[in-house]
Amino acid sequence: MSEYLRHNLSIRDDEDILRIIRRHWTTFFWDYFFLFLFVVGPFFLIVPLFRWGINGSIIFFALLCVGVFLALRTFVSWYFNALVITSVRVIDIDQRGFLERHVAEVAFTHMRSIAMQRKGIAQTLFRHGNLMVSHGEDELIARNIPDPHWALAIIEKSREHIQETSAKVGSRTL
Repeated sequence: MSEYLRHNLSIRDDEDILRIIRRHWTTFFWDYFFLFLFVVGPFFLIVPLFRWGINGSIIFFALLCVGVFLALRTFVSWYFNALVITSVRVIDIDQRGFLERHVAEVAFTHMRSIAMQRKGIAQTLFRHGNLMVSHGEDELIARNIPDPHWALAIIEKSREHIQETSAKVGSRTL
């Protein structure tokens, strides 16, 4: 993934990727449920379906194709929805379906505030939530990331490092 990021997100050579954080696995519960239903379900019905002859075989393989499509869609959604924390900025990649992707980025120097939110029983039990980064008028929101406190701490530490580095460079030029 990091080579993909370096190539497609224009990550500079002097910029290091600190963390790549993907959505929490529990947020895909219904995807997993229907995936299981369409992949394993036809095998429970294999005898009655094959008794129907060619029509049953077509139904069996159509259900399997739907299952494979759901598996591919779930993988693409998991793999390409990511919060990338680099040494100078935060990049939020939001993959919606196969062909729609939104990429937003905020440099540490332009961040005004960072907050995390856990809402509901599922996010509390499974320790995932949303991370909000405000910059100017806009807000970057990374949804359903595992342990948003951890991501918040990494961003804060990196921001402090950037501020210390720029303060040292600023004092040397005076």
